[in-house]
Amino acid sequence: MTGSIYLGIVGVGGVGTSLLKQLARIPNAPQLVLLSRSSKTLLAPTPSYSPPIPFVDWTTAADTPSIITVDALQPEEIASYLSSVPGRAILIDNTSNLALAQAYPTFLKQGISVVTPNKKGFSDDISLWNDIIASATQGNALVYHQATVGGSLPILSTLRDLIATGDEIVKIEGVLSGTLSLLLTHTCPLSEQQMPLGVHLSHMPWK
Repeated sequence: MTGSIYLGIVGVGGVGTSLLKQLARIPNAPQLVLLSRSSKTLLAPTPSYSPPIPFVDWTTAADTPSIITVDALQPEEIASYLSSVPGRAILIDNTSNLALAQAYPTFLKQGISVVTPNKKGFSDDISLWNDIIASATQGNALVYHQATVGGSLPILSTLRDLIATGDEIVKIEGVLSGTLSLLLTHTCPLSEQQMPLGVHLSHMPWK
């Protein structure tokens, strides 16, 4: 197995498209060997997994004979394809698909690391969370996930980086809800007269 990194990206919407543009600017970037949308999946030919799918011109590459185009693959099929790359494989899930999130253990057990903003795998049943963590250990793979609160604050990655570099988290304080922040601003103003909470609740756009 070489030291090369091979990417499988699922989801090419706003997040996925921006990610592809970022990857295209990285010197010696990982090789993109799988790119999956809701209806089609692009694959680099096996067993060489070469040539890779271009980050920028992937739509044009879909019409070339060097890139394989198939119907959308199931999570288990994606895992099987990525598990045979001659290097380290990473699944990047840009979707909000629960079925794919539930398949993370399948990827991780086969040594495929997972990077995702998809919250479904980490806010579903606790048994799935435990399975994901145990599978990552079993497959010697990594899991990088992110959930945002309030004004899209990157809480998880920030805490992970702090702990990884030796910091000890003593306390976390803050108003992490946009709705709660709005209510507090109106019910506990710094300069205006405080008004009853019920008055402000009646004006909230609940519908």
